[in-house]
Amino acid sequence: MKGKRREEGATLVVLVLMVMVILAGVIVVSANLAVNSRRNTTDQRALLQAQYRAESGVSQAQAQLDFFNLLTDNLKPANSIYRNNMQDMFVNICNEAGAPSNINTASNLPSFVTLDSTHPIKNLNGLVFCDLTNKPAPAVALSALFKNYFNTTNPTITLSAMGLNGTKLDSYMASVFKQGTLNSDGTLSTPSNSTSNPLSFGIIPIAVTRPGLDVFNFVFMVSDLKSTGNQSNGMRSIRSDATDFSKRQVYTLTIAKPSFAKYALFTNHHYSNLSDSSTLWFTKDTQFSGPVHTNQNFNFSSTPYFGGKITSAGCPAGQIKTDAAGADYCAISQVSGARFYNNSQTNIQNVGSINSTTKNVNGKSLKELSTTGNTSDKPIVGDAKWNSDFVQLPENGQSQIDDSKNITNINGINQTGIYLGSAIKKISYGISNAGSVKYQTINYTKSDSKEVYLRFDENRTVQINTGTVSAPIWTNASKNLSTGEWQAATLPGGSPAKFNGVIYSKGGIKSVYGNTDPAVASFAQMTLASDQDIVLTGNLKYEQSPCDSGTAKTANCSSFDSNGNIIQNVLGIYSSNGDIEIANNNTTTNSNNTTQNTDPDKGSLNAPNDLTVQAVLMASKGAVQVQNYNSGKGGRGSFNLTGGVIENVYGAFFTFNGTTGAQSTGFNRNFVYDPRMDIGFSPPSFPTQKNWDISLKYNLTAGDKDSADASKILLTGNIRQAAP
Repeated sequence: MKGKRREEGATLVVLVLMVMVILAGVIVVSANLAVNSRRNTTDQRALLQAQYRAESGVSQAQAQLDFFNLLTDNLKPANSIYRNNMQDMFVNICNEAGAPSNINTASNLPSFVTLDSTHPIKNLNGLVFCDLTNKPAPAVALSALFKNYFNTTNPTITLSAMGLNGTKLDSYMASVFKQGTLNSDGTLSTPSNSTSNPLSFGIIPIAVTRPGLDVFNFVFMVSDLKSTGNQSNGMRSIRSDATDFSKRQVYTLTIAKPSFAKYALFTNHHYSNLSDSSTLWFTKDTQFSGPVHTNQNFNFSSTPYFGGKITSAGCPAGQIKTDAAGADYCAISQVSGARFYNNSQTNIQNVGSINSTTKNVNGKSLKELSTTGNTSDKPIVGDAKWNSDFVQLPENGQSQIDDSKNITNINGINQTGIYLGSAIKKISYGISNAGSVKYQTINYTKSDSKEVYLRFDENRTVQINTGTVSAPIWTNASKNLSTGEWQAATLPGGSPAKFNGVIYSKGGIKSVYGNTDPAVASFAQMTLASDQDIVLTGNLKYEQSPCDSGTAKTANCSSFDSNGNIIQNVLGIYSSNGDIEIANNNTTTNSNNTTQNTDPDKGSLNAPNDLTVQAVLMASKGAVQVQNYNSGKGGRGSFNLTGGVIENVYGAFFTFNGTTGAQSTGFNRNFVYDPRMDIGFSPPSFPTQKNWDISLKYNLTAGDKDSADASKILLTGNIRQAAP
């Protein structure tokens, strides 16, 4: 028994010891769990704080972009600022970056820049004034641009009110504009701004371009973003980037005195007469694919189509007056809104009663306008502004006279045009070749029947035919400043110069046509101007058209060729005090006259059916219209225009059968907008507006699309979580 009790006692001791060991283990494990829990909570807190810091970097970057967007919205140079003043601002931007501008060079300017040898940036909307890639950011000069021209016309907000007085604007510009580097993985980065919580982000200057004398573009891109947050042992990173270079957005800030060529349609009086008594309605047959403006109010019936933005100043009927200097103005307060036929044919529907809904048309996101209770009148627009500024048309053609008469040095090159001191019977354009050299030809017949034959090459060197039509002798020409015309360079009294593309005729031009098809060479840039009527009698086609055949809804257009360069050939036709007319001798009631006649000495002029003109047409005191539009038997087909129409009153083109809707007489309109005019490109010496205008657009580095309005500057790519 005693032995058994000893065994039981030993067992009990072992059991107690085992329980004590287990309890000790439990205590140790519990202690470790408690320590690890506290450690995990601390680590999680650190990671969460690091995430917050990374996200705040993203918010900071977008805020910097939004702030620059706000600055550009308030960049408003006064109308009194001269071209040279604006040019100096952009020269300073170039100089600070160590990129001397091309303002005084006679060499051909490039049309694109490259971040490296394999990544060109095309679609730069003009020749390169200076290349800013891989150079220090010109923050001080950019700051000066905004300081000098910030809200000068309507100072409702100031830099001081935005907290940017003193040197604060300089500091902001220096913090956001940076030199970028294209990395091997395709990302575009900038130096980090901190070592503890680094943010790699910035706006990268690309170039200054200048598509016209009064057009200055500052081109930039937004770098990829990497925001890293550090907190103790925690680190989190957020990225917003794009490795496909062709999909990167390129932004263009444009400061320009806009050319009137920017409009698909511009009417001063939105009536067909100066008395504002004949109301003009846009109907289901109305189609425009670019910007449309009137200084009065639009009138809508059914479903007219406007693929671009429409703007109206709202000057009431009969209230456009002319001052002593010949400039038009609105005599009373302007009325915002438009007329909708089935609401009221007389009353203007105010802005508050005009509704807008999104509508997809041929893949484009547009807006359908409507009014309460009216289910019939629903115009389609890109956008609409009903209280736009009243835009004054030019009072005369003095700029075109000066540019055709005088020799001016531009970019180190002496340039001049052709000045004709009397009416011209006819002028024709064509393309010819001599060996491997292509020429643009210009042939004109003066009022005394003297014929002149000129041609120029892509270097704008002019030659004159001193022989005959059948046996031409082409001789280099110089400008005779006393007559305004060109003569053989061997004759005395001539001055050497290049051709600037401007032709001015005092007294009108009775016939304009192309003598070859196409008629405007790929390099030719020309403007034909007169103070009186200009009559179109034949096709005028570009060698390189920006649009294919089609309508405002269906035509495929691009400002750029397959290499990403702006298509260069362009033609402007401008009458400062007359009409631009389409010749139509279809005046008999029992026959349809379709025989073309371009020679005023051979009877009544007549254009062919389905006339095609690729040009921007402007009649600042008259109209673009069809002669005898309401006479004859049967319609003449369409007037196919690639370009734009700017006119004082809306010219008449055709009549139609009120029952069937079929065209009865004249030419139907088929107007397709030239998209190059929307990016600052225009014919030489084409009339410009008096005000400086600011716009912000974007396109892609791929170069296959035209620019679009940029309502907001965005971060590059999609925001995503990334490895630290």
